[in-house]
Amino acid sequence: MAAGGDLIDVNWTHPTLGQGSFYFKAGEDSTLKIGGFTSSDEDGNIDGSGTRIDQLNRMVPYIKGTAVNDMSVGTLEQIQLLAANPAPATYTFTWINGHVYKITGGKPVGDIEVNVNASTFDLKIAGSNVAQKLT
Repeated sequence: MAAGGDLIDVNWTHPTLGQGSFYFKAGEDSTLKIGGFTSSDEDGNIDGSGTRIDQLNRMVPYIKGTAVNDMSVGTLEQIQLLAANPAPATYTFTWINGHVYKITGGKPVGDIEVNVNASTFDLKIAGSNVAQKLT
């Protein structure tokens, strides 16, 4: 039986910024893209003989969800430091169903806009190679 559920947290380790964690809001969607290689899905990927052309493309792994902005511990400031630092970090994500994935060579990407009233923001962490399933 398939079991999904909430993205609970992400723990990060950075070579100069140390380590920390962020939490995610319950009941919100989260997305996991494994990364690696995919075959293009285009109708025009065919040659004159009718043979399919397999166009392989490398895809960036990422995980995104609705993170909680705890102003008392400086969540937003930590995210900004990780995003602005040229050195990547390692991120380990835990879901409520017990599954854990790791993204290496990663950092926060995209705009980070906090909903101060709800104390949340959309967080996307993109990495290198493929997301690894640990459990």
